[in-house]
Amino acid sequence: MKFGIGIPTCREGITQPINSVMPEDLATWAIEAEKLNFDALWGDDFRVPSPDMKLPYTEPPNWYDVLIAMAYVSRITSKIKIGTGVLVAPLREPVLLAKQVATLDKFANGRFFLGVGLGVSKDEFRLSYPRLKGSRRGDVMDECIRSMLSLLNQDRASYCGDHFAFDEVSIYPRPTNKKIPLYFVSLATDSPQNLKRLVKWGDGVLVSSDPKEAKQRIEEIKIAMSDGGRDISELDIGSYGTLSLGRSTKEALDLYQANRVADRTRSMSDQAIIDRHYIGTPSEIINKIGDLREVGITQVVVNTFPLDHMDARLEHLHMYGEEVLTAFK
Repeated sequence: MKFGIGIPTCREGITQPINSVMPEDLATWAIEAEKLNFDALWGDDFRVPSPDMKLPYTEPPNWYDVLIAMAYVSRITSKIKIGTGVLVAPLREPVLLAKQVATLDKFANGRFFLGVGLGVSKDEFRLSYPRLKGSRRGDVMDECIRSMLSLLNQDRASYCGDHFAFDEVSIYPRPTNKKIPLYFVSLATDSPQNLKRLVKWGDGVLVSSDPKEAKQRIEEIKIAMSDGGRDISELDIGSYGTLSLGRSTKEALDLYQANRVADRTRSMSDQAIIDRHYIGTPSEIINKIGDLREVGITQVVVNTFPLDHMDARLEHLHMYGEEVLTAFK
């Protein structure tokens, strides 16, 4: 079992207060995660505050470009894998993205992985690319991935699509290990198009941290992979959720409920929230991770903690590393 942890590249205004994440905080977080033997750092990606995000703050958040932030992190770590969880692919131009990804992987000595997705905000896409009004984000994403991979895998690549085009372009330096691991998200009911992306290009996938939901999703992915001529054993399967630890279940749940991270689950029952995330005592989380391993999860990914300030988050990180990870490593 591998363990990934989110790094708050774009968490201000979402799960953390404004001006609570400075560049030195990202550095401290990465260094401590590596010391505690976490396997991967997952950076998230937002570009512009948009109306449909409904941010409650008047002051703008510090949203760091995830690729630049992870390049910074790559030079102050040496073992932990670093990547995106997830990069909003429809907002990226493929030639520049391929150049950035290859360079970052070189800086990281082959430790980089790329998680991609549509993004939670349609407004972010609309505001960034008004000339693409009427275009489907999924179609833009598919072209971005397809053309980016051609640039990373070919000495000279050409592409002509509805949204992107380039001719005889070479990207150097190439990725250290020739292939950048590519992750997709499959948290809710999956669209046929997303499953096709995973089967065609995927090296990993993020699913729910509810063992029952994860089992169902893994069965669906297994069928899709088989139909596409691949085996599910080729995938790193991560379970994705928020971590809230306490000395009792109630303490952990109260901590979660008191934070803005709980806004999306206000209508859910306490048990449904516990099932969906990592909420409980260290021993309860250990048992849950064991259940996830039984259904086929190969990486536990904690995206965030329900705590506002970095000192408190670091205490939670150490509690998780010292009381939970040690049961598996």
